[in-house]
Amino acid sequence: ITYRQLARDAEAEAALRRGIAMGESNQTNVSQTINLASRYEADGRYEDALAVLGGIGPTITQYGLAAWRTVKSCALAKTGKRSAALAEFAQLRKLGANYPSGLLEAQICLEDYDAAADTLVHGLKDPKRIPQMLLLLSEFDSLPANRPLSTLDLGLDKLRQRPEVAAAIAAAGGTRRFRVV
Repeated sequence: ITYRQLARDAEAEAALRRGIAMGESNQTNVSQTINLASRYEADGRYEDALAVLGGIGPTITQYGLAAWRTVKSCALAKTGKRSAALAEFAQLRKLGANYPSGLLEAQICLEDYDAAADTLVHGLKDPKRIPQMLLLLSEFDSLPANRPLSTLDLGLDKLRQRPEVAAAIAAAGGTRRFRVV
């Protein structure tokens, strides 16, 4: 992640590939594989993301499976394979409790802003999820690499403007702006 934030993309990809190659209990390193696919998806390399995701083996946690389906549904949506993306999303919904921010991200990728707003509003009413939702909706200064905003960030910008989301944010205590650079 640090390499990427410093705009050292080749080194970021190499580090993730090394992590994948190291494996995990004689299996594919699931988290590193999903991280690399996620980076490809964020960079608009959707076919590469789908190819990397195909390398995940049979042993995967429910959280890992939800993260995998999130990235896959987004990459499929961005390649114009909407019906396949919706099929992945249907499976992701069954796992939503394992990765609620992934459900939101997939809704944004699928441009279902009504459902995404509903997910946020419900999350902002759930005492267990309020901190995660407020952090997700908070704003951070741009990093020195000055990367374009991700699909998730662009979607969150749109969602923050919706009256029902703004009201839920206020009722949950409000978001913050972090100046970390």
